[in-house]
Amino acid sequence: MKSFLRTAPGDPLLRRQPIRSFLPRSITAYLALVVFSTSILAAPGITARYDPDKPNRETAMFWLAYLLGRMAYHEEHHLPIPGAGEIIPTLEEEVSGRRMAVGAYRDFKKKEGRHQDAYWETMSIVEAAGFLTPYVWTFHRRLEWSSSKQPRNIAAFDIWRRSALTRHKPQTFGWLEGNKG
Repeated sequence: MKSFLRTAPGDPLLRRQPIRSFLPRSITAYLALVVFSTSILAAPGITARYDPDKPNRETAMFWLAYLLGRMAYHEEHHLPIPGAGEIIPTLEEEVSGRRMAVGAYRDFKKKEGRHQDAYWETMSIVEAAGFLTPYVWTFHRRLEWSSSKQPRNIAAFDIWRRSALTRHKPQTFGWLEGNKG
């Protein structure tokens, strides 16, 4: 497992390993902008962990955008960081990460015109239909999430997903860890 982004307590900016090795050239500038803009918001003491080969190198940039979205949300909302171990996302943080990844997918698809990934295409459709939050609640719910956070449009999503997501398999590649120790 590779560690891509790492911050230490007191670091104002993220230290990064090169991203050019696994990204298509046309999206490298886009992600560099995302990394730069997120580095201002990145929480000290967080490490983003993922393997760029899972599920494949073509989608690694979208999973990186997902992790950057979570980091940005975490910092913006001043959420606590554990001394070590996985950072369990709030519902809102998880939605924020997936929304950033969907935006990166759409931008890349518009610029490249040829790229299509089944999972991110489905996520784009889910988000466009207004169901990203109930999607996350249904497929990625954590025990730590209070039932009071259940989206109001969950019933409409359940009806919609029966026809729209018949072959869908939820995915998550990567996570955030606290590294305050």
